[in-house]
Amino acid sequence: MFSKTVAMPFWDDLGFNTADSSLGYDQGIFVKTKGSAPHRTFAINWQGARLGTSTKVLARVVFTEGSQTVTYTYGAAGGDSATIGSQFAGQATTTQWACNSGSTTTVVNGQKLSFLHVN
Repeated sequence: MFSKTVAMPFWDDLGFNTADSSLGYDQGIFVKTKGSAPHRTFAINWQGARLGTSTKVLARVVFTEGSQTVTYTYGAAGGDSATIGSQFAGQATTTQWACNSGSTTTVVNGQKLSFLHVN
């Protein structure tokens, strides 16, 4: 159990090569806040590849101010070795979508997953 809230949109070994343009997008971890209080969103984007491969990883998590829902969005299919899920602080249970599924279609391009924290 984690003592803090964790969001795991694509928990796996990822690689980011900022000099490589072959994947068709900038690689790295990018953050952005949009809107104004009390309607802001905070997004974190992981744009790279599975470590040691050219398998694309495009994953985003969005936190919406005043909401207990966290949304993950995927821009590439994959996730065969990734853990995808969430756990809110102090809770003994988790919400898990996948964990080393072995399937090449654990998530697909354009897929959204929403996780709701309920007290």
